[in-house]
Amino acid sequence: MAIIHKHDKATFVTHNDIMLVGCGHHQLGSIKTKYEHLVKVFGSPELCLGSKSVDFMWRIQYEPGNLESQVVILNLPRAVQPIPFDYRLITNWLIKGYKNKFYQQTIKELKNYV
Repeated sequence: MAIIHKHDKATFVTHNDIMLVGCGHHQLGSIKTKYEHLVKVFGSPELCLGSKSVDFMWRIQYEPGNLESQVVILNLPRAVQPIPFDYRLITNWLIKGYKNKFYQQTIKELKNYV
């Protein structure tokens, strides 16, 4: 099953569509973009209540059923980038996953929106 999102007809699912579980993600890169852009493209984030380092996270999977196609976008650890009073001002995000081509796809999805 694939969900077609409205903004550019890209095919991917997020944690808002189905339960996505993954672990062992490697840091693939980072991106500088507004919180609101991430919400427009990938939907509402997962809130990481109780975490000592991460507050917001998006899980995206480009090929449902293929764990290697998953990427996770999350805010930088608080020690590196403290959360501002207004979290919508966060602009620096880490992208973790398994394969660089899906990191590139994530960048492309955001550029298509912006």
